[in-house]
Amino acid sequence: MKQLYFLDLIRGCAALLVVMGHLRSLLFDSWNDEGGGAYLFYAITSFGHQAVMVFFVLSGFFVGGSFINDNNFLKYSLKRLSRFYVVLFPALFLTWIVDSIGINIIQNIELYSGNGGNYVINFNSIDRLNLEYFFYNLFYLQDIFYPTFGTNGALWSLAYEFWFYFLFPLVWYSLYQENNKLKKIISFSLVAIFFSFLQLKGLVYFCVWMLGVCCHILSSNSILISFFNKSKIFILSNIILIFSLILSVFIKNYLIDIFVGFSFFIYLLNIICAKIELPLFMNGISLNLAKISFSMYAIHLPIAVLLCAILNKKLLFNIEGVLVYVVIIIIIIMISWLFWYLFERHNIFIYKKVYNVLKGRKNG
Repeated sequence: MKQLYFLDLIRGCAALLVVMGHLRSLLFDSWNDEGGGAYLFYAITSFGHQAVMVFFVLSGFFVGGSFINDNNFLKYSLKRLSRFYVVLFPALFLTWIVDSIGINIIQNIELYSGNGGNYVINFNSIDRLNLEYFFYNLFYLQDIFYPTFGTNGALWSLAYEFWFYFLFPLVWYSLYQENNKLKKIISFSLVAIFFSFLQLKGLVYFCVWMLGVCCHILSSNSILISFFNKSKIFILSNIILIFSLILSVFIKNYLIDIFVGFSFFIYLLNIICAKIELPLFMNGISLNLAKISFSMYAIHLPIAVLLCAILNKKLLFNIEGVLVYVVIIIIIIMISWLFWYLFERHNIFIYKKVYNVLKGRKNG
């Protein structure tokens, strides 16, 4: 597939929105009328959860689409496992180290115990920083059966996404195994078990994830390509997406999450069918922001909490506060790049090594 820089930009900005929203809650006081600039800032940084819905749709498009194209379960599974564990395992260790510094050295117990006056750490993260929760999160059971590890509440969505990776092939096999009824029955039974395991929340977000898969399937349809290749349709898809985002600020439930996912699905389908591209100078920025987006999402919270613990005070929304906010964002981006360089960028290398070993054993 041709490099889709527009989607890279969306992926990178979605991760950045999550970081910005979490840091705003940790660093600044709750909303008070500081003027138009503050209103715009608080509005933009309130779309973190909606950004996760965007992640789910993009994941369905890229990951689900890759399975449909290749239909090789071994390759697919190894790619997904290497992609996730090369990030999750060191991210959990980093969370343990950084949280331990904040609790035992900085000793900002108020913030880490959930009494810091923010919506991000509204639980006692000290109780969650132990080996038991480490392993729960290592096996992607966070938020489904157990809490997230330490201060790293952002890990909740990774658990669902991980299980979606393996649920989707089962759904596919249960629908398209016409010549193998036994395999079809087994796949269908496992799908039912998965839905029971993931419960209502997981089912809702799997539907959002599947919108990305649908986008992959529909994006090659010649009728849709002709339909979406019009400026009026692109404007309309933007209006629908903006409307869903505004609505999601005032109404928070699963139906709104699905609506946000669906509106982004329409927007995404429009971008792909109409082959909408960025200005050339944006391509490099988009690619580099996207490549660290997963690492940034996985590690930003413990770093942000530690830096706010060191400050040990809430800031006002003024020039000084905004400067501190921007500096912390830059620090998080720099650490995320270093984390990507040390760990995430090696995921293809690890996948190939493991695949060649397994392939060698099979041939042997």
